[in-house]
Amino acid sequence: MQCLMYKAFLRKFLGIHFERAGKSLMICLILYFSLRASDMEIQIAPFILYLIASVHTAGVMWRALSSRDHAAYLKNMRMLPLENRDFVFTWVSSLGLYTFTMQTGPLLSVIWAVSSSDGMEILRSIFCAVNAIIVTALVYSRKTRSLAVLLWAGISFTCPLFLHHSALFLPVIAVNLPVILLCLVHTDADAFFPQYRKNSRTWKTQQHCPVIPYLLRYLVSHPHYLFNTFLMWGIAGILPLFFRQMEGLHFFPVGFAILSLNTPMGILLSCDPELEQAVRILPEQGRRFCLPYAIFVSLCNLTADTVFLCSWRLLNGPVPLWAPGTAVLFSVFSAAGTVWLEWFYPIRNWKMESDLWHHPRKYAVPVVLLLAAGILSI
Repeated sequence: MQCLMYKAFLRKFLGIHFERAGKSLMICLILYFSLRASDMEIQIAPFILYLIASVHTAGVMWRALSSRDHAAYLKNMRMLPLENRDFVFTWVSSLGLYTFTMQTGPLLSVIWAVSSSDGMEILRSIFCAVNAIIVTALVYSRKTRSLAVLLWAGISFTCPLFLHHSALFLPVIAVNLPVILLCLVHTDADAFFPQYRKNSRTWKTQQHCPVIPYLLRYLVSHPHYLFNTFLMWGIAGILPLFFRQMEGLHFFPVGFAILSLNTPMGILLSCDPELEQAVRILPEQGRRFCLPYAIFVSLCNLTADTVFLCSWRLLNGPVPLWAPGTAVLFSVFSAAGTVWLEWFYPIRNWKMESDLWHHPRKYAVPVVLLLAAGILSI
């Protein structure tokens, strides 16, 4: 029974014949060897490498555990005569394999290729990713139960980062991982069952649909969407520090293009099929939904651009008179492209919400804007 359940979980996340894992492995190899052949080298400290592997993996794993997309699937699986330990082990290991194979693997392949990491650093970064997967699962299952467990999990997560130059790195990991696994398999399986509730609220199709208030409520009900938006504001605040040494004024359009990479704004229909179905049957969709949606996305982008300009004024001096107007143009074109893609080319056949966040389509609009920024700089 455990073997069949494990196979069912893996097929859900990695494809019927595990073809998604094969494609991800091929992408990792192509990225690694192509970047190696380009002789591109960036100095990345081991601490930064391990921090990226741990934080990125933990974030993806948390989103996978808390995703409501597989709540109904888990509810059906729970009806089977499964032992608590078997279910926890198979569910966490399946999600962990998905997280490392589909999300962390490509990122680490790029970092390994451009940083000239040796074999020991590669091995340690893999251990950091595995440690982040297990610690995140433990914290998710005990998030409201034991302060001592949370404290111990936090220490387990941070210790490898500060022992990267020490010979105690691998011994600490080797001792800590079995202990966390032992605590994890004795966790109540009910802790991994998210409360099922519909992603979308009832869509009113009256003459005046309050689209923008609805989108605001939607963001508030999804904290990780808000976190990503606040993170973009934080990036906007520190971008002037990176652009300080650049010559010319082309960094303003480049900054506006980078700040258009706000994933939640571009997947509001793809991630909620019920909302999309309700909007599709709405008369005069362009006026009632697409236009307010574009205005909402434009305002979000313009807010990040405003933070960028204010930060530049505080850190680097006066802002050119043409920069605010360029920010408005970039925010409008970014919103138009985002809404156009979401309306005519929504993302289909995704397994969980993490697939949407890392779908290549999210780079289409920023890449076009970067090209436009390059043309403007010329």
